[in-house]
Amino acid sequence: MERSDLTHVRHLEVSDRIAAKQSESKITYDKRRAKAKQYEVGHQVLLRKPAGTNEAKSRKLLPKYDGPFVVTTVCGNDRYEVSDISQVPIGVGEGTPVCAPWTK
Repeated sequence: MERSDLTHVRHLEVSDRIAAKQSESKITYDKRRAKAKQYEVGHQVLLRKPAGTNEAKSRKLLPKYDGPFVVTTVCGNDRYEVSDISQVPIGVGEGTPVCAPWTK
């Protein structure tokens, strides 16, 4: 075998091993990843308050969420347009880190 053929064969073997390891790593990562909650139009949700809205008070005892709000539009990719209960539009919130289901 020529040297260039041997280099090509090694390159193919290494790229196969890399692809196998990447797919194995993806499977392991996806096992531990939680799926985002899906909300429908009309669901009531809470929105996480942004940092810095505490007016120089300790955040320890302040509520972490604000609401309830109503989902008015599902925008895809875990994004939702929400409005106040009185149907005043608020804007778009992103899935799991921002929204939480509202229970009475």
